[in-house]
Amino acid sequence: MILFVKYMEIMNMKNTFLGGAMLSAVFLSISSAWSAPSIELKVTGAFTTPSCNLVNGNSGTVELGKISVTGIKQTSDTELAAVPFVFAVTCDSATFLSFKTVDNRAGTASTANDKNFGLGAVNGTGKLGYYTVELLQARVDGSSTGTFTTKGSTFTSMPTNYLQPGARTGWSRGDNDQVGGKVFGGTLLVKPYLASEKAMNGLITDQAKLDGSATLAFSYGI
Repeated sequence: MILFVKYMEIMNMKNTFLGGAMLSAVFLSISSAWSAPSIELKVTGAFTTPSCNLVNGNSGTVELGKISVTGIKQTSDTELAAVPFVFAVTCDSATFLSFKTVDNRAGTASTANDKNFGLGAVNGTGKLGYYTVELLQARVDGSSTGTFTTKGSTFTSMPTNYLQPGARTGWSRGDNDQVGGKVFGGTLLVKPYLASEKAMNGLITDQAKLDGSATLAFSYGI
């Protein structure tokens, strides 16, 4: 009887073990058949560019008025009175602003220099003179800033800067550090010089006209 009882206990233990194993197998089967939900996270958006408007006086024209031909020197340039040109660019959102300057009368400057712009031709291959443009009183959103002019990817920030044909000019707060904002402004000081009679290929008449022209092509970034 004792043996029998022990045998039954062993049998019960085996049944319990087998039953537990079977339940474990069923549980594992159910777990492997069940799949967790998933969510696809999408990040969307659209790029937009600021809308900017240029405000300046006299439709971009710097008027030098009437110039007497008697002021033209035979062998040296004649400096004329500088003319300030105040401008502002307003944008509907914050941006970084700069502009590239193109001399539309390239090759007509009577004195070659990387900051000189031509005033047009006369007497065939003669040249009427040149002018420089200096950016002064630079401001962004009402605060004074530095300026830069560069033909590369780096620049030095200065209180004022001369525009250069083919170079990029803009507003800065330090070397290689542009300043962003919504309202950009400053004064372009135009300094004209008449060429000598020799550079003009002789005398000119009152039919000759100073014909300087430069394009400031603005670009911005977000």
